[in-house]
Amino acid sequence: MKNIYKTFLFCGILALMAVLYSCEDYLDRDPESIISEEVAFKNFTNFQGFIEEIYNCIPSKQKYYWVTSYNWGDDEIFNVTSDANSMMCNQIDQGNFWAWQNSEHSWLDASRADPTSNDKFDHRLWSHAWYCIRKANMGLENLDRLTEATDEEKKLIEGQLYFFRAWWHFELMQFFGGLPYVDEVLSSTASLELPRLSFQECADKAGADFKKAADLLPIDWDKTSAGANSTGKNQLRINKIMALGYLGKNYLWVGSPLVKNGAQVGGANTYNYDVDYCSKAADALGQLLNLVESAQSQYELAGFDYEDIYNHKKAGDGYSYSDIFYTRGQSFLMPGAAEAIFRGPVWSSNGSAWNFLKTWGPKVNGLVEHDNIIHHPTANYVHNYGMANGLPLDDPESGYDPNYPFKDRDPRFIMIS
Repeated sequence: MKNIYKTFLFCGILALMAVLYSCEDYLDRDPESIISEEVAFKNFTNFQGFIEEIYNCIPSKQKYYWVTSYNWGDDEIFNVTSDANSMMCNQIDQGNFWAWQNSEHSWLDASRADPTSNDKFDHRLWSHAWYCIRKANMGLENLDRLTEATDEEKKLIEGQLYFFRAWWHFELMQFFGGLPYVDEVLSSTASLELPRLSFQECADKAGADFKKAADLLPIDWDKTSAGANSTGKNQLRINKIMALGYLGKNYLWVGSPLVKNGAQVGGANTYNYDVDYCSKAADALGQLLNLVESAQSQYELAGFDYEDIYNHKKAGDGYSYSDIFYTRGQSFLMPGAAEAIFRGPVWSSNGSAWNFLKTWGPKVNGLVEHDNIIHHPTANYVHNYGMANGLPLDDPESGYDPNYPFKDRDPRFIMIS
């Protein structure tokens, strides 16, 4: 018995030594895996690689889950299935209002977040925002290390960093209102005591960053020397048009009566907009529209011809109107055509197709229940679409007939099969 005990003791000591040795071995870092700040930020290629992870973190509000559930207003309703009952719209009906923050069906949820993942389930707003804001600040504080770069390359790097610092704050502001605007690299050991700013104060800081980005960035990366190495693959990279768009959107949001006066819908100040902020919004969006309408950008409205759209033919400019919303038989080309300005990456070809085309009904017999989670438009949403002559339904000259409510309506209202 003693010999058996000694044998077990000896084996245990060997196992413990092996564990300790392996732990030490695990903690030992390969010298080649340690990259100094001087190397990480010294040239355009390395610095751009640092920024690329921020692009990967952009959450897809439309495709973050198996089905599309992002439009939480009063313009749609799900059909009743056990799977659809877990969607956010139904959760609100059930009184579970916090589900918008802590449910797996919400793009805000922080339960799964991996900046390097190519899985759409791993990209959510809350945790990624603070991570990417810190990365943007780290990049801005290390711009002086970018010594092996042209002036064009330096502007590209700096412009992207300013844009992303503003964009992630702006995304949080839309859901949480005013919050601390982090514009420096915070210590990992010091107490976090930044004050919570008002929505207006945050918008001012975000506006300043968006403006800097717009001044630094080109309209089209394909027309830059740095972007020539990835010509035809620069559509997602931040540019002047994107920065101007969000600059205008930021000021338009803060100019809203809901921000200035609170949620006083129906009250005396319901339409009391902040003129100064709205003027700033008009200036920024005016610049954007001038660049687009004068054909100085790569963006334009897709051609619209009902017969071509119905038969999925391409318009003269190479795009069909339906390409804005979905693509088919084009090697999983991202929808959006030339109208899409800002969007994040698609992490898998299945991300936009799975349960996406089926989302807007009608219900298909024979499909399993989770493949039949269908959005139905509510009557008040349908009422927003006018007539084919461009007039609203309540205009006496519109020709609207309540006995034939879908006759001669705006062709965009027609479901494309």
